[in-house]
Amino acid sequence: MTLTNLPVQLTSFIGRERELDEVKLLVSTSRLVTLTGAGGCGKTRLAIQIGNMISDAFADGIWLVDFVPLREPELVPQHVIQTFNLHPSSNQSFNELLLNFARSKQMLLILDNCEHLIAAIARLVQQLLTAATALHILATSRQPLTISGEILYQVQGLELPSLDSATAFDPQDFTQYDAVHLFVERARAISPHFTITPENTTAIVEICRRLDGIPLALELASARLNILTPQQIATRLDDRFALLISDQLIAVMTHHQTLRAAINWSHNLLRAEEQTLLRRLAVFDAGFSLDTAEGVGTGDGITSDHTLDLLSSLVDKSLVIAETTGRAEARYRLLETIREYALEKLKEAGEFKQLRDHHLDFFVVRTEEIVSKLQSSSYPSLWLNWLDSELDNIRSALEWALESRQIELGLRIVITLFDFWISHGSISEAATGMNDCWRKQMSRYQSCYVPAQTSTPE
Repeated sequence: MTLTNLPVQLTSFIGRERELDEVKLLVSTSRLVTLTGAGGCGKTRLAIQIGNMISDAFADGIWLVDFVPLREPELVPQHVIQTFNLHPSSNQSFNELLLNFARSKQMLLILDNCEHLIAAIARLVQQLLTAATALHILATSRQPLTISGEILYQVQGLELPSLDSATAFDPQDFTQYDAVHLFVERARAISPHFTITPENTTAIVEICRRLDGIPLALELASARLNILTPQQIATRLDDRFALLISDQLIAVMTHHQTLRAAINWSHNLLRAEEQTLLRRLAVFDAGFSLDTAEGVGTGDGITSDHTLDLLSSLVDKSLVIAETTGRAEARYRLLETIREYALEKLKEAGEFKQLRDHHLDFFVVRTEEIVSKLQSSSYPSLWLNWLDSELDNIRSALEWALESRQIELGLRIVITLFDFWISHGSISEAATGMNDCWRKQMSRYQSCYVPAQTSTPE
């Protein structure tokens, strides 16, 4: 009989074949593996599935310790000891008891939800791995333990279909994508006759993509199918935090009963300046570079020199995604759900207009600088690459200029990029930008014009 306290799962585990193979190998060859990732991405479920799959490899069993209920760092050793029903003698500390118990054990210890007690857990893990040479630890945390020998494995959202796949509908192949498979299977638990059809496939793809393939979000979305169609759910995702809560799931969930609760948990663990930078980064529609983060996110307590450290911390805490592979310059982005949450915080702080104005000013000035360098450079590829990577942010700045009636700034963007758009075959975009600015300008002049009053003869 396998020694374990792993809970019995009430729903099936969907997909993640690659992750299962990779993490199993890491756990067998490394003594400390930490699964990191955003709230709701499935770290706990993946860890438990791994434990069930490799239970025979550890003579003294697989043991799960969930740290969600614990708030006091000094009680970490005592909390772990409770898993094994151990009791110290009168002259023995909990820490000593645990180290002596683990010293001769060949077991896998799964430490779940470590982020809010990260320093205390890291100290204990270091002691355990030093004392117990046959002990392996699989941790889940939204940030690394940052101790020697730790192997990090980032858990991302489930595999997503492309936007094109919705137009090439094939019911037999569509559920090969893990995100769709999870959504459909959980949907059938709510509505047994639910099926993918040509009419709802586009909505299902939109739901999966806008929720970034996050399992928690997909399960909450599917739970709404008792009263809504996929098309209705897709149209309501702009208010996802009100939409994605389900009484049906609360009975089987732990501390993440809503999508908002999952992100609140991470946000509340941030330092004040990290919270500030996170909400400011929400103004970027299409990702950002370190340079643009420094240009837009600084001020009021955050200096340009400090931005790199804060950004690095947000990446470590799984709130910002860093894309560094195959690039000359790293790009960063927020998951759409994280960005929606951060935008809420930006508005609550009364900083939304200020940051959008700052974002607009930055891209007006920087675009003019880049185009000037492009025209005078013998090697224009660097500046063309910048324009290509930031074009969606520039478009967002132009939209804000028109919406906030800062027409002169909008015209500066359009005039600066006019030749760039023409050379890239975007004649319609150049014409549309110019026409929009012209109409807004004329509308403003007309609203200011008041006809002279004429006297009526008596």
